[in-house]
Formats: sequence, C-alpha cells, structure tokens
Amino acid sequence: MKNQFYIYTSILLFFLVTNLQAQDVFTKTYTPSALQADFQLFKDNLLNAHPALDAYYPIDSLHQALDQVETQLDQPLSSIEFYRLLTPLNKYIANGHSNFKPSDAFIKGIGEGKPRFPFNVYWDRDSLFVTQNLSQDTSIQVGDRILSVNGRTAKDLIHFFASQQERDGFNTSLPIEAAYESFHTYYAFFIGLPETFELEFKTINGSFIKKTIKGQSLTQQKEARLKRYGPRPKSWWASKTPAYTLDFEGETAIMKLRIFAKKYIKKTGVNYKEFFKSSFEELARRNTQDLIIDLRDNGGGDFEPTIELLAYLYDQSFDFYTEMSTVVNKIPNPKHYEEFPGIGNIYVGIAVKKEGDQYNVKQLKRTLDCAPLNPRFKGQVYVLTNPSSYSATGEMSGVLKSYTNAIFIGEEAGGNPVQNTSGMMLPLVLPNTGVKFQMSFVLFVTNVTFENTGYGILPDYPRRPSFEEHISGEDVVLKYALELAQKK
Repeated sequence: MKNQFYIYTSILLFFLVTNLQAQDVFTKTYTPSALQADFQLFKDNLLNAHPALDAYYPIDSLHQALDQVETQLDQPLSSIEFYRLLTPLNKYIANGHSNFKPSDAFIKGIGEGKPRFPFNVYWDRDSLFVTQNLSQDTSIQVGDRILSVNGRTAKDLIHFFASQQERDGFNTSLPIEAAYESFHTYYAFFIGLPETFELEFKTINGSFIKKTIKGQSLTQQKEARLKRYGPRPKSWWASKTPAYTLDFEGETAIMKLRIFAKKYIKKTGVNYKEFFKSSFEELARRNTQDLIIDLRDNGGGDFEPTIELLAYLYDQSFDFYTEMSTVVNKIPNPKHYEEFPGIGNIYVGIAVKKEGDQYNVKQLKRTLDCAPLNPRFKGQVYVLTNPSSYSATGEMSGVLKSYTNAIFIGEEAGGNPVQNTSGMMLPLVLPNTGVKFQMSFVLFVTNVTFENTGYGILPDYPRRPSFEEHISGEDVVLKYALELAQKK
C-alpha cells in the first residue's frame, strides 16, 4: 500500500509541477531592467555586426523604430509580449535571413495540449478558404470561406501576420504565404491561445453562418487529420526522392531542382555535377529546344550548384558575385549565440581579410571568372518560381534573368535576386526572456544586370493556383509552362 501511495503521490506531483511550469511560460513577467538588458544586447549586436541595415530604408528609420520599442520597456512584460514588441522591426531590418523567434519554452508550451486554431487554410482572391477541418464541428466543409475570427476579418489577420514577418526588402509574397500556411501558429504567437473561436463563414452553398468552435491541441488535430483526410503526403525528403530530376513531356525537358544545399543533395543520392553533365548531354543528344527549370519551393543553399547550372546556360566566363563581405572579423558576444563554440571565432577571423572599412570573405574568389561548360544549352529556358524560391534560389533567378533568355512563370520569388545577408547565421539568445534573434553576418551581392528594387524576380507570366486548383492537386503552373513551350 505504501508503494502505491508513493507512486500516486509522485504522479500527482509530476502533473502539478508540469502544469505550473507550463503556466509559468505564459504568465511570468520580466522587470523593465531585465527587458532593457535583453534589448540592449540585441541592439548592440544588430547595429555593430549586421552588414546591410540601410539596403532598403534610411538607417534613421531603423533607429527611430528601435527607440520606439525602447520607450515601451518601462513596465513588466512576459516573454511573448516582449517578442511581439520586437517583430515590427523586421520591416526595417528587411532581410529574410534575420528574424525573431519566441523562446523555446513558449514554443514548447503551446505544443503541449494547448488549444490552437483548428483549420488548415488557403489564401486566394482575398478570401481564406478551409482546406482541412480539424475541429469537433464536422459541419464545416472544405471550400467554406472564413470571413472573420474573434471579431477580426480574415483579410486583416492575414496582412497583420504577414506584416510581422521577416522578408527581403519589400517582398510580400513569402510573408503572405507564411501567414496562411502557419495561420494557427501565428495566431498563437501574435494574438494568443483562446479556448474557443468565434467564426463567421460563407459556406460553399452561399449562406452566411456564425459558429463557436473549440480550439484543438496539435495532438487532437493530428488525429482528426488522419481520420478525415488520411496520412499526409510525404515530402520529397521524407520519401527519399532525388533532389534533382530530369523528365520529358513530349519534346520539352523538365528539370526539377528541389534545393541547392550540397549536403542535402548528396543525401538523396545525387552528385550535382554529374547530374548537370549527364542532363545537358541528354538535352544535346535529343536536340531539345525547350527546357523548364522548376525552382518552386527551392529554399536555397550553396552557391556551387547554382554556378554549375549557369555554366551550362551561358557561353562566357562570368563572376557570380561582386561582393561577399562582413563588418566584423569575429562574432560579438559569442556566449550568447546558440551552439557557437568559442573556437569558432578563430575560423571566422581566418576566413576574412580586412580591406578598407569591411572584411572581404576569401571564399569570394571561388565565384569569380567561372568558365562555361559544354554541351551548352542553346534553346529556350522557362523558369518556374513561387514565394518559397528563396535565398540562393533568389540569386539564381537573378543571374538567369541577366544572362539567359529565361522566361519566368508562376509567382514572385521570395528571395532577392540582387543581394541578401546570410552565410553564417546564428541565433542570438536573449538571456532573460529567451527570445531569439537570428543574426546574419555575410553580405552577398549578386552580379546581375539590374538595380535592386527590393522585390524578387517578377514572373513574365503570373500564374498562381486558385483554391479549386490547389485542392485538385493538379500542377497548373507546370501545365501552363508546357502549353507555352508547345505554342512556341
């Protein structure tokens, strides 16, 4: 009996302690001095180590925004309230690789049984469509439009969530995509975790209805998804699909490039140099005149595969970058950066060379005077992009625009084609609140033939799947590109 008593007591204490810890994440506040200390650490690192803070806005605009935040640190705030004060700064930092994240404790807390917005959604024609109903109310159907959530219109919420996101320059395509794809997460981040949601719908039958819907935990949502819609389709990575593939539709070649990160390409069993060599030899053998390069959902990676690809499409030697630089030769406050070893600063110092007011990255020379490769493709190139064509893929879209006859189809690329700050990226953990800021230290300037407008490459032929096309699963963007090639 004593053993049972101890077991029951231990279980009870465990749940009490766990519940108290979870509550602490949401209710604990930090003194103004603690908040100011965290803010000053962030501010010092940003202003002293980020190499391109004036790329899109006058530096005074950033200073004014920083001052505005600082004036609001005169009262106790929770960790998530502090995070919400910081995220509007993303607009003035204007670099998609530099961003804020809530504390690990908060992210863990909202994943442990907390109610979340129980619908997956798609944004189309200024409307928020239900793509999966994961709530207890099974009367809500796929295709119903959500008009408002707890008194705020769907349009207002989508644009509010997007306004808090990081982005390159003035790009809006990627923030909006993130806003609807992670709607339930951003609702928790920026608004809260209500037990219920007051929703207004326009149903697929055209009627207007109001519903009070209970929030569902991630576990409950997962169970509902599996029961109603079956298992999620595996990603290309999970299904072990090769990162690079070459297919033919009639006489048109389709080259799908899912990522430019060398280690992930290799993990799928692909040698990118061998792939490009054999692919362009096959195009030459077939006398292929139309090549579709699909860069949708390619989040970027390393510059070597992009240089290799361009070498088969351009008939002259080229410099891929004009600049690769930093403003520091060592990481400031290294103990506050997550998983950055102290010895790492030795390698940073070795990798750069002081020239004037900046430190040039020695790796730049590997991107200069790149020779063309044979057999060169001389036909028409079509490039498919979407908001998730990002980072190195944004750069690649820029050089393809500059040095080939590429026709772009789809949506604005999320990555900037002229410059970005990335390379070494480290999460700065603010020690009191646990809020993180990912610092990016290396400025990359691509050798393109046009000015930096602050936007990604815009398509020559805009084509985005409608809600109905999205639900059908048909690849209408690729279909459009194939039709365009066949008409030519």
